[in-house]
Amino acid sequence: MAKRVKCEVCGKEFEMTKPEEGCPYCNGNENNDKYVVANDKNTIASAIKIVGIISVVISFFLNKDVQVTFWEGLYFFALHVVYLLGFCAVAEVIQILHDIRRKLK
Repeated sequence: MAKRVKCEVCGKEFEMTKPEEGCPYCNGNENNDKYVVANDKNTIASAIKIVGIISVVISFFLNKDVQVTFWEGLYFFALHVVYLLGFCAVAEVIQILHDIRRKLK
């Protein structure tokens, strides 16, 4: 007979049929992020990363069509790489905040 219990580590409720298996979400491990990474990606964070990557790719192709010197082109490309890092940093902050909110539930 299964009884409904709450995991002491992650706080999720589940039906325990076999006590030796433990929690199906975290397996009793506080640092188990496998479940979070596999099933709980934030779409906004992913979209921001994609926009940053598209920006760098577009800048690379635009750089080839414009008549500029090598150093000007390198500066233009490096500037877009910095933008990409900024986009990725913001996306990572959003993902971390999402993970924190999920763990508090």
